[in-house]
Amino acid sequence: MEEKIRVLGNDYTLEGATQKMKGHLSWLYWIAGLSLANLAYAFFGQDYFMVAGLGVDSYIASYFATSDEDYYLMQQLLGFGFVLFFLAAGYFGTARNFSLVLVATIIYVLDAVLFSTVYFDIMSLLFHIWAIVSLVAGLIFMVQLRKSSVVGTNQSTD
Repeated sequence: MEEKIRVLGNDYTLEGATQKMKGHLSWLYWIAGLSLANLAYAFFGQDYFMVAGLGVDSYIASYFATSDEDYYLMQQLLGFGFVLFFLAAGYFGTARNFSLVLVATIIYVLDAVLFSTVYFDIMSLLFHIWAIVSLVAGLIFMVQLRKSSVVGTNQSTD
């Protein structure tokens, strides 16, 4: 009989729980992709942005830029750095790297706070909340899978 683990009130096989974790953590790729779309829009001079992408790059750049050119360059570099970070968090998150996914989730929570207090964009805030709930669920699945693998390892050596 295959081992079952309990996560968020439901029983899953190890494979099923792993797939659910990966599904929840796929938001990291969506965030990176939508943020990349935001960078492309900014690159081509558009004022449009994707509601689920990051906005923190333009906010940080506005504090350090002394001219429009400085702002633009800093926003692009910061934005690309955040895109790479979220891609790495998605990739290593599927390998159960808890710390990296936790940091990415915290950054996205701070980005949600930024959208709600500075930009007053309700659609962005709602998308952020939806993604944050999924990322937290992915972290919970990850913790339960790690516990299960430790218990399984300890039982097999006894």
